[in-house]
Amino acid sequence: VLYADDMEINREVVKMLLEGENIEFFEASDGEEVLKMLEEIKPDVILMDIRMPKMDGYETAQVIKNDEKLKSIPVIALTAHAVKPEINKYGDIFDDYLTKPIMKNDLMVSFNKFFHKNSG
Repeated sequence: VLYADDMEINREVVKMLLEGENIEFFEASDGEEVLKMLEEIKPDVILMDIRMPKMDGYETAQVIKNDEKLKSIPVIALTAHAVKPEINKYGDIFDDYLTKPIMKNDLMVSFNKFFHKNSG
């Protein structure tokens, strides 16, 4: 799992939620860092905060989905702004979205949408 969020506390919360799940966890603080990391690693899923400095989550997800080598990686938006127009905008580019504060059950349900496809 690669999680991008400019707030370190949010990354720590998600890391704690995933403890004991046998998941390798990578962190990035903005979209530019995500793209740099994707040159070295290929995560099974990317969690992406929407509002980040330098390159926001929406822009970063568009770059990923337009790249032949990366577009198959599911990108899940994490947002505190779960209003209808925002959600509709996310649906165009993200594979799923979760709202903050994030709950472990919601995170695992979202992961299972993608992991079960690969194990079928």
